[in-house]
Amino acid sequence: MRGRTETLNSVFRQGEVGYFQPGETMIESGQLPQRVCQLRTGLAYQSCRFADGRRAIVDILTPGNFTGLETILSLRASGRVTAAGTVKYSALDAACVHRLMEDREMALCFTSLLIEARRRSEELAARIARLEAPERVAAMLVDLHDRLRRRRLIARGSYNLYLTQQQIGDHLGLTGATVNRVLSWLSRKDIALVKGYVVIIRDMSRLRRLASGEGAMEMPRPRHTGDRVQEAVA
Repeated sequence: MRGRTETLNSVFRQGEVGYFQPGETMIESGQLPQRVCQLRTGLAYQSCRFADGRRAIVDILTPGNFTGLETILSLRASGRVTAAGTVKYSALDAACVHRLMEDREMALCFTSLLIEARRRSEELAARIARLEAPERVAAMLVDLHDRLRRRRLIARGSYNLYLTQQQIGDHLGLTGATVNRVLSWLSRKDIALVKGYVVIIRDMSRLRRLASGEGAMEMPRPRHTGDRVQEAVA
């Protein structure tokens, strides 16, 4: 997998370089992407909106991730991709990507990207289905830390997270108020601090236990309403 990542990096370094500003739309929902972009710096997110205006953020993209992969299968984008902070990218147009796909090794490289995106989607669905609010937030913080660490973009337990509490909630199936209470609890327990747009992980081992569901004894116990668990942090 490492070799395929390096292959894609070298190919996209030859592409067009550009920038998106915070809040700018990178790909519009329902659009057939005209290019595939690799994030070089910054964060972006993919979201879907429901008829009543509610939003679900279905993926968070970090440096090294790609947008516009739907063009590989000639599909329209299923959601809008938005720059969370300033994003630097390199891009190849759709025609170039289709030519590259004629090479078996390059086709495998692009297929691995689709599999990686599918894996992130499945992990998010599992967390929302079975984890409590503090566990979901912890899992997100650990996941982003590990993804940035693998890219050698951070060396310590701190990184920038250009998402509001409401956007975090939209990603994890929580309300903004619940996210606020969870972050306050993590800070009081000296596990992690999220202040402004900076994450500071103070106790990685406890955060990982919480993210995996092993730290349930530390968590405030939610009340049950019917067959659903109320998202609340004491």
